[in-house]
Amino acid sequence: MSSVKKFVVDTSIDVLSGSTAMATGAAVGSLIAPPVGTVVGAIAGGVMYAGMNWKVFFGDDPKKSAVDAIKDGANSLANGLVDGFRKLDKVFW
Repeated sequence: MSSVKKFVVDTSIDVLSGSTAMATGAAVGSLIAPPVGTVVGAIAGGVMYAGMNWKVFFGDDPKKSAVDAIKDGANSLANGLVDGFRKLDKVFW
């Protein structure tokens, strides 16, 4: 169950961070130069997403990217929520 939970959280973070970066880039590009700016902005958002996945944080072994750090936090939150619901289950049942 834990591996499924980690897979769902990690995949959600990957999809949301990538689509948010590209959508933000496209929106900014649309404000600047509507038809071409949208495409250029989406590409710039994709490059920004690649940068967020670049493993550059030093000090941790292995190195982690910004997206990896977000995944770690989200997995910790998910584990805490599941544990909390398990405790509630014992209280009410």
